[in-house]
Amino acid sequence: MIGIEKYLRLVVRYFATWKALFTSPSRFMAMSIAHRKRYYSPPYQFFIITFFLLGLCNGLVVNSLSVWVGLSPVTSFSSLLSWPGAFELLYPYGVIGLESLCWFWICHNLLRHRLTNRHEHPFKRVFLELLYISFPSLVITLVLYALYIGVFAVTTIALAWLNARFNLNDLPDVLVTAGIVIFIAVSVVMTLMMVGLPVLVYNAAIGRVLFKLPQRRAFILATVIWFVSGLPFFIYSLFNTYTVPSFLPDREQLALEDLRLILFVERAYYQDHQTALEVSALQRYIDEDLPPDAGLRKMRANKFFPRLDHLSGDSADGYRFSIETTGRMVILHAVPVSYGGQTVDSMFCFVAGSGFNARVQDRQGQRATLAGKQVLDLTPDY
Repeated sequence: MIGIEKYLRLVVRYFATWKALFTSPSRFMAMSIAHRKRYYSPPYQFFIITFFLLGLCNGLVVNSLSVWVGLSPVTSFSSLLSWPGAFELLYPYGVIGLESLCWFWICHNLLRHRLTNRHEHPFKRVFLELLYISFPSLVITLVLYALYIGVFAVTTIALAWLNARFNLNDLPDVLVTAGIVIFIAVSVVMTLMMVGLPVLVYNAAIGRVLFKLPQRRAFILATVIWFVSGLPFFIYSLFNTYTVPSFLPDREQLALEDLRLILFVERAYYQDHQTALEVSALQRYIDEDLPPDAGLRKMRANKFFPRLDHLSGDSADGYRFSIETTGRMVILHAVPVSYGGQTVDSMFCFVAGSGFNARVQDRQGQRATLAGKQVLDLTPDY
């Protein structure tokens, strides 16, 4: 019974901490550390538990999305239930540590503002507060982002419905321009809210409560520190999320170009037949089945298009290409024939849509998933 009461007390304190952070973050920060220990979760415990739970939810959502669109799950459910690795924990600690260092150096050393409690070290106190407020700030940002996506989706559906009944193409240019301006304005406001509201509610409270700064100065200082401390990790996140073809080995660059060319034919075939074409039948379709005046046949004269002639069945440049169809979702995959060397990353892209939406990922020769890096390719479509 003692063990059960201990865990129940842990759960009650954990949710009490969330309630206090959402309802009165300034009052929570003003509490002494000793008082918090009696009624709320300790900062490190709160941070690690929340990090694990949000990581689990994120993994489940991404896995469900991957299965829904027909891709392999990003990670196994057994690994989802495991404790986060050292790097996954050190990364957010690094973000918080750098922001705490900026508060200590800019606010305490440079501007000579002092903590209200002179017996506490500024860096340690700010670090502990950031352990508490980092995830509530993230939750607010995600809620606002979901609201933005919802507004965008509803607007798109409403415009499609109106266009089907009233032909909006006949509207005066003034009304079309006004609609575009309103949409851009709403997007800018929502973006500023996603960034500014968490900073105003939580980060600025550090300046107001701990250093007794005026509201305006606390917000400006919190914004500057948030930007300076987050910039290095934002740049790292870009390199970890996106890539460009020139960063890939030579053989993978060739395979990526093959993927683009196959996608071009598959997309045109799908638009005409509402079904996908097996990659092994692609050459015969181009050579024999296309009408003489078809646009694809004319593209054979393009300097890039003859590269498809070296396709051997469904393979080229050390990669095997395949089509996967799940409902109306059609996915073009490319996996290494022999994993290793210059053929390491697997690739995939969606046949539907426009542009080249490829992702690459080292999957030990298996199909790539949504967790792969998105390829930023500015080459114009054929």
